[in-house]
Amino acid sequence: AVFRYLVALGAVATAFALRVLLTPLTGRGAPFVLFFAAVLVTSLYVGSGPGLLALVVSLPLAAYMFVVRAGYPIHEAVFQATLYAVDGLIILYITHLTTRRRRRLDEANAELRRLSGEAERSAARTQQVIELAPDAFFLANLDARFTDVNRAACRLLGYERDELLGMTIFDIIPAEDAARLEATRRELLQPGATIRNEWRLKRKDGTLVPVEASANILEDGRWQA
Repeated sequence: AVFRYLVALGAVATAFALRVLLTPLTGRGAPFVLFFAAVLVTSLYVGSGPGLLALVVSLPLAAYMFVVRAGYPIHEAVFQATLYAVDGLIILYITHLTTRRRRRLDEANAELRRLSGEAERSAARTQQVIELAPDAFFLANLDARFTDVNRAACRLLGYERDELLGMTIFDIIPAEDAARLEATRRELLQPGATIRNEWRLKRKDGTLVPVEASANILEDGRWQA
């Protein structure tokens, strides 16, 4: 906090020095322009509190040094100082709103990152449960092509995981059960439908293994069994 307010005083001092150095070029006009920039920069980068300090310090300093001592009448000095004060307060208010909204956005982003992290951890735990489950798990798209299987499914059929992911459900059932599978898929397309029945699955060595399968179609269109 101390550093932020020192920045405000430094900005005013810089504006004062520049105004003195540029007087031969600018003349006596625009006595507050550089101080206005000091208030603006201070409030944007270190906050509206230091910006207010920059305004309070620069207002009498600039009014006396570059208005009164420059020979302007008192009423003109007061009027110019008032305009400068109003402009400065407007800048401080806008900066305050911007800072508050930015803070809220940062908080929302932090909360979003936290929730995203929790979702990722939850998904990882779910995937681990599925992967280590004793029952075979198959996940396929609506074209019946496998998109995920677990270790039990690989052991059941004698395939490596990469091999199964290149296959469809029709590749692991006897040809005579294809029509039944199509009928089952149509039934599963009904919202909330879950079907449990018996099937014969073809292992990699060509043998058939009887299984009981519970299948349903998820909301995103994937088919799990």
